[in-house]
Amino acid sequence: MHKVVALFGFTLLFAVANPVSAKLYKCADENGDVTYTDAPCANGEEVKLPPIITYTPSVVPFSSRPDAPEIKSLYKDLVIVQPANDAVVDTNEGNVTVTFNLNTALNTKAGDSFAMILDGTKLKGTGTSTQINLTDVDPGTHKVQVVVVNSEGATLLGSNTVSFTLSRQTTFKQGDRGGSNTTAPSAPAAPRYGRAP
Repeated sequence: MHKVVALFGFTLLFAVANPVSAKLYKCADENGDVTYTDAPCANGEEVKLPPIITYTPSVVPFSSRPDAPEIKSLYKDLVIVQPANDAVVDTNEGNVTVTFNLNTALNTKAGDSFAMILDGTKLKGTGTSTQINLTDVDPGTHKVQVVVVNSEGATLLGSNTVSFTLSRQTTFKQGDRGGSNTTAPSAPAAPRYGRAP
């Protein structure tokens, strides 16, 4: 029995390799042992094999293959909530706290982080906090934007652009405007994160 199976396996492989011309014959010797061969034999009979089914895999053009989702698809909404657009920030120290919201958790495992753009220039340094403190900002009107960057510094998503005006408070001496020595109180400083150039 083992001999028959082994030979049958061999002949099947031969038939697959030569689907057009291959034929299979069943032969029995004087002892009744049955063998299968591709050569005709005395008192043998041809074994009718079922049609061989062939399959040719289709090739999908590269342009039509679905692209893997980009990292930036994870981030859809990045919005600055402080300062408000066109806000006036009064501070003598030149510190401006920027607070923003991201629609999902930052992918820090991939090396993503936040960076700040002030007046069209990306500031040095990145971080993972949703609050950034700009320091030494000059008086006047400025535009600020927050971006999500990957580990290589490429921008994945940008926030809305917010315009604000920094106004430094004035100290009046006695006699000015009829008042006494007065200094307007300063707001407590937020944790420092970046530094404007």
